[in-house]
Amino acid sequence: MLNARNMIWFKALGGTVLYDATGSLVGGAARQRRTIGLLAALTVAGDAGMTRDKLVGLFWPDYAPSKARHSLTQALYAARKALSCDGLFDVSEDIRLNFDCIESDVRAFERKIRADDDEGASALYRGPFLDGFYLASPEFDMWLSHERVRLEDLAVGAIGRVVERLERAESWASAIENARRLTAMRPSDAGFAMSLMRVLARSGDRPAAIAYAQTYAAIIREQHETEPDHAVIELSEQLRQWSGTPLAQSRSVEFVVPVAVEPVLLPATTLRVRAPLDVTRQRGARPMVLLAAMIMLIAVFATGALFLIRRNHTTEVIRPLQQRLIIAPFRVAAADPALQYLSDGLIELLSTRLADDSLDRSMDAGPLIRAWRKAGVTAPLGMTVDTIVEVARRLGAERVIVGSVVGTPQRTILSASVIAVRSGKATMHASVEGSADTLTGLVDQLARKLLLSQAGEDQLSQRTTISLPALRAYVAGTSAYAVGDYAVAEERYTRALTVDSTFALAALKLAMSAARLADFAAERTALDRAWHFRSDLGRRDDAYLHALLGAQYPALSGIRDSRIAWNEAARLNPERPEVWFGLAAATLQTESPSDFVVERDAIVAALRRALELDPGYAQAAILLARVQDRGTAHPSGASMKADTTASFLRWWQATLSGDSAARAESSAALSTLGPANLRSIALASQYSIAPLNDGQRALQLLRARAGNLQGAFEVLIAQHSVELNLGHPETALEITRRMQRLSPATRAHLRLQVLDALYDTGDSTTAALAAQQLAHAHANNLPGAPADACVLAQWMLARGDTARARALLDQLRADGNRYTPVFVGVHPVVCALLVDATLAVATKRADARARLQQLDSLVFTGITAGDAAAYAPIAVARLHQSLNQPAAALAAIRRRPFANAIWPRYLASALRLEELLASPVGVPGDTTG
Repeated sequence: MLNARNMIWFKALGGTVLYDATGSLVGGAARQRRTIGLLAALTVAGDAGMTRDKLVGLFWPDYAPSKARHSLTQALYAARKALSCDGLFDVSEDIRLNFDCIESDVRAFERKIRADDDEGASALYRGPFLDGFYLASPEFDMWLSHERVRLEDLAVGAIGRVVERLERAESWASAIENARRLTAMRPSDAGFAMSLMRVLARSGDRPAAIAYAQTYAAIIREQHETEPDHAVIELSEQLRQWSGTPLAQSRSVEFVVPVAVEPVLLPATTLRVRAPLDVTRQRGARPMVLLAAMIMLIAVFATGALFLIRRNHTTEVIRPLQQRLIIAPFRVAAADPALQYLSDGLIELLSTRLADDSLDRSMDAGPLIRAWRKAGVTAPLGMTVDTIVEVARRLGAERVIVGSVVGTPQRTILSASVIAVRSGKATMHASVEGSADTLTGLVDQLARKLLLSQAGEDQLSQRTTISLPALRAYVAGTSAYAVGDYAVAEERYTRALTVDSTFALAALKLAMSAARLADFAAERTALDRAWHFRSDLGRRDDAYLHALLGAQYPALSGIRDSRIAWNEAARLNPERPEVWFGLAAATLQTESPSDFVVERDAIVAALRRALELDPGYAQAAILLARVQDRGTAHPSGASMKADTTASFLRWWQATLSGDSAARAESSAALSTLGPANLRSIALASQYSIAPLNDGQRALQLLRARAGNLQGAFEVLIAQHSVELNLGHPETALEITRRMQRLSPATRAHLRLQVLDALYDTGDSTTAALAAQQLAHAHANNLPGAPADACVLAQWMLARGDTARARALLDQLRADGNRYTPVFVGVHPVVCALLVDATLAVATKRADARARLQQLDSLVFTGITAGDAAAYAPIAVARLHQSLNQPAAALAAIRRRPFANAIWPRYLASALRLEELLASPVGVPGDTTG
């Protein structure tokens, strides 16, 4: 219990107990509530300590400033005396605990968390922070509620990871014990219920697993008056019907999630099937329930009527406001009287900073202040948090900001907490301090911290943006992304970058939104912006960006380095479905055909995790079906998320199931779909057994709706891809001519005409003429010259003109640092690698095999290689063929990128080559694409 230094031990997790240096319980004056509260606050503050004004604001918010400071001095003295420790506090203007004299399980717990010692942290967490403790101070109650939630979240994550490791080790007794801890802490969480059921079933105790499903259902029905999560019920039914090998030895049962290969650590919290409780779905009401409900409604209305009769004797009804987030008058009782104006003033000041129509709320301060006054909630009343929450509920708010002002005009402290109206719990807290003369800056800082908390980001202000408008747009984007509205998210993140072009986190999130929408050009541009300002990213986001782009971007990463980067990103971002999809796609980049068989389970595990975290993840669903030989696109029990691509997923599932009626219905509805669903259908139709004509029609609809030249051009590039994969080179050629008419200066049509002849069945005469025009443009150094040089060099090598190809290679190397992205373009650094290896093989240089091996060890994705990702696997496979290396050629063609920021323009060509290569080495072709 005590550490080696034999100090006072303060147990605050699961209750409040003090032990002295001998290990004996400390009672008497040391058990006074103010003393315990003071020790708790300073323990959490740690080495930074707390200012006197902050402590006064927590414990004596209703006292006059001079009296409050005197009370603090007395409390410090009383604590020293009660614990017989004169050096208990380090006191200056800031006050901190002397941790040479006192230690706490809270600090030990947080140290274990920071050290990734989940077992140690789990052992220390024995219950809620200061369980059963209270003080008659609304400010302390808000602080305590926030800290309890924060520490419990840390404990849940640690225990979840412990369960996962114990399950891997098949230590069933301990795994069950810890899984039960999670369900006790979060009894309504479907994910934890399923985790416990899975552990029980795999241990061989199926009856207990089925019984717990009934317990979970009873909890949900009694406490939330709604139906339990369907995934739990379905898992229970599977367990009832299942028979055979004990689950502890089975990995073939569909609901058992395979474990990803090391070094990825997969916490159990990532296994949750998120299904928010829908309180609008009520059970069939029994007569007694209805009677009780009527009595309760009468009581609520009566209480509301009494509540409204305040000092002004008003009986006006509080009318709901059209505001989801509202701000209550700030408490100023402990502040200098000169700061009294801030009570209502902060409603006005914060409203203007938090207001944003993109967040679906109108923060009009005037009606809000009048509503509080009608309810009798004004600063001098000393209203309780419960009172504020009750009024906020009747005003129709989802969240309410409650705050306080302490100090003097010279040193003012503003503190605020956001309280969820439904639960009454604080979800975030922020505090700032400074001179009232800089009030505008102080309010900006407070708004900024609240916005960051709302977005779920770490409190690292220097890593986001100093612009409040940019931050508001970012928060709006994050909210939209969380519910699957990727089109809105893309627009909000774009707005944030318009305001602050250096906002790296917004650029990364913009790329993530664009990827979900198959908006490849926007994705690549956003990632390039994020890379440029990557020093502003936190560790988790930086790891994800490095996995996407590679440590040497714009140079390509090697296959092994890419796998390491994705494993690290998954370790740091276990809650992000995008990371699991990226890990699966990276794992597909195997070094030989036999590796795919070895890695198959890891790929499936990663994709299933992506779909568990986001059942509406279109690309993950397509890839999972491909890897499983066109099997089920979703894990059993996963419910479809009503997000941007939900219509696509219905089309996709109808296609997979072979349900002709459902497929016909989905196809008929294409004209009603938005751009995200149409792009997803066009992409999926090329990778699957789905009818390609649906992809054609989807793109025709997109082209008809294109609102600008860039949008129309991007649709033509996608249409060109579909037509080539349909085996319609003449139609593809006609599309390049449409590109010419639309925007001849881009010369994208010329580059495509040459590449189509090189990598598909394009017309060679047309290609020769296009190459001549490209050569002329390149000679005049027109914009886009590096992209022209890349295509020309490949054309020259195909024609045996190694001298001109070598000259173009030198030009590509010289252009490496001055590249501007263009349609059908490749970064010169990437193209130079491809041309150099091709030239080495063509001229039979001594280092030809080494150059080819270097090229073949790199990862070509649409994000990192641009347009080269469409044809590089074919080029590399052909080079291996020319060196009589068929197995290496087959591995290379199978490493083509999947739905990764590129339209699969030469997929049909790649499949034909794969089929040709597979037979001689005895490996069946991958006909799923």
